[in-house]
Amino acid sequence: MTLIKELKSRPRIAGIYFRDIAFVVVYWVIFYMFANNVANPVRIPYLIFNAVVAIFLIIPSRWNNGKRIWHLIIFLAKKDRSVYKPICVNERSDDFETIPYR
Repeated sequence: MTLIKELKSRPRIAGIYFRDIAFVVVYWVIFYMFANNVANPVRIPYLIFNAVVAIFLIIPSRWNNGKRIWHLIIFLAKKDRSVYKPICVNERSDDFETIPYR
């Protein structure tokens, strides 16, 4: 018999996680404050562009399950550049090529 020790359920509103909605709202507020610095003819395209970018950033990542695109951007900015990463010569094989360290 399996007992569930803890059940984690993230809150959702209309099928979208609350954290994602909060991220989009905070992103929108920050870039709406900068809208006054944008020329009038391009203000509406600026707001539409930022809405599209905010929605893109909360899309789940194909490469890292359970993470969003904005998580990956943060990971990329903070990654340790001294960690060794092999380069696969052939995608379907386990042959690896090492790059000489300079």
